[in-house]
Amino acid sequence: MKKVGIFITRLDKGGSSDFVLELFKKVSGEEFEKFLIYGKTKDPGEKLFRLDKDARENLISVPFLRRKINPFWDLAALFSLAKIIRRYRFDIIHVNTSKVSFLIMLLAPFLRAKIIYSPHGHIFYGYFSSFLSKLPVLYLRLFASFIDRIVTLTEEGKKEFIRRRIAKAEKITVIPCGINLSEFSKRSRGINWRKELQIQDNERVIGTIARLEPIKGVGDFIRAAAEVKKKRPNAKFVIVGEGSQKDYLSYLAKNLGIEKDILFLGKQENTYDFYKMFDVFVLSSLNEGLGRVILEAFFAECAVVASAVGGVPDLVRDGQSGLLYPAHNFSKLADKIIALLDNERLRLKLIEGAKGVFARFPAEEEAIAQTISLYRQIVK
Repeated sequence: MKKVGIFITRLDKGGSSDFVLELFKKVSGEEFEKFLIYGKTKDPGEKLFRLDKDARENLISVPFLRRKINPFWDLAALFSLAKIIRRYRFDIIHVNTSKVSFLIMLLAPFLRAKIIYSPHGHIFYGYFSSFLSKLPVLYLRLFASFIDRIVTLTEEGKKEFIRRRIAKAEKITVIPCGINLSEFSKRSRGINWRKELQIQDNERVIGTIARLEPIKGVGDFIRAAAEVKKKRPNAKFVIVGEGSQKDYLSYLAKNLGIEKDILFLGKQENTYDFYKMFDVFVLSSLNEGLGRVILEAFFAECAVVASAVGGVPDLVRDGQSGLLYPAHNFSKLADKIIALLDNERLRLKLIEGAKGVFARFPAEEEAIAQTISLYRQIVK
């Protein structure tokens, strides 16, 4: 029986960890001997606790593996990963997310396993300075010959790898992450958030759901909110999420004089009902592999304005399924929001167009089936 090692930097709540946990669960124990190796996790999702006893026995935690760069922890993690790989002698090593992938690639020249690399995001800009952003390209070019297959979430992601001369088309497979939106809608608690938050009937609600981290660009959302508020006094803004920037963002809203018009609602387990409250949903990320929240907004029939980054344009076709704006340009973002607030016909047109995009998007089960099929192909 072939052995599969599925590696991920951490299993904190989020799209990549949800997908990896579901993949690990669905890989047949009769076909593959499977293991899930993960790093320090502070906020695990429900799926981790739902794994059955047999699957949990094949979970391997690497406490030294952490998202932030730290030479001491990274070196310790490298030795731990090498020890695990040597012990289990995997036939397939499937690395997910950037940090663990970087460490495994350092070991790649010495491994006999087939290596699949799934970045689960867009890694070439937005996270670092222009100089540091070149480093992922350089190391991927250096180690690409040891990678048997690269899996991207979108066609745009595939083109990016080709444009940057990291790999040729035949080495890259596009498998959208997939999403179980029937389960997402079942989480609805039927809460009328407009009523709960005492939002008046004549007020329009613009919202975002994001981690409050720099890469998510929520500061731009707040700056755009200040611009919109000047021109459309009946606008209200809602931010759902937690993160390291919460205090800074609260200060920014206060400094711009709109603290009473922005509601910070923290992390929420059930977000479906929030989308149903929004007149406009905004994704303001500086980088995004795909934008799972966009699919959720589409499913909830909410009009979308999004930054034109990473794989987002694969989902949001400007003027057809949503509106795009240049990342970091909060004035343009404000203009797009106002355009939707002022033009109900356009808003409804985009919601209808989004249904067509959503209908072509694979379910999570299909994406997992494609990934397992790739396992079979690669060991042949």
